[in-house]
Amino acid sequence: MSELLFGLNKYEGNKFERLLSMIPDGEENAIAMSQLASFMGISERDVRKLIESARCAGNIIASTSGYFIPTTSSELRRYYNRAKSRIRTGAKELEPVRKVLKQLGEEGTDDQQSLFPE
Repeated sequence: MSELLFGLNKYEGNKFERLLSMIPDGEENAIAMSQLASFMGISERDVRKLIESARCAGNIIASTSGYFIPTTSSELRRYYNRAKSRIRTGAKELEPVRKVLKQLGEEGTDDQQSLFPE
């Protein structure tokens, strides 16, 4: 378990381990973020951060209407496809931002440049 705690202090590591112990196996047993937050006495935002840390540490935690550990290849595939779709959508959302940043870069490097000149 020590490799899972990389970059976490002892207190954070304890929360991390506790979170992992609360995530059930199988989609039919998924636990809602609000329940995890309530059981752990932390905010939903902190739950999201811990889930992200767990995933980055190599733990496969799937999510639909709640969090769960996939137990079948079909659960794993559905989670993979949903996550991939969210990534594509996020990239599409950022494309206009990238274009504006590129335009700003061509006009100068002033970080305080207004996006909406008067």
